Amino acid sequence: MKPVAFSESNATLQKPQGMTDDECVPLPVYRTQRGQCISCWRLTWRDVLAVIFTRRIWLRVLSRNFTQPPVCIEAESPWKKPGTR
Repeated sequence: MKPVAFSESNATLQKPQGMTDDECVPLPVYRTQRGQCISCWRLTWRDVLAVIFTRRIWLRVLSRNFTQPPVCIEAESPWKKPGTR
């Protein structure tokens, strides 16, 4: 799974200091006025098959000894218009 740029993005989160490019890559996000950051990820065919067969998605959040922030994973675009797919 890899993060992808999307037309609504208005910021890019950079990797934390001390992490290598192999550990973390820049993340295009849409940053809302309410403090949410929305990102978009593209699945490889292998990822798609794994989700189909296991029906599971794993989320990892680097918290650096802080409380884990609230997170959400969705399959549908937050910009989906009513009546579209």
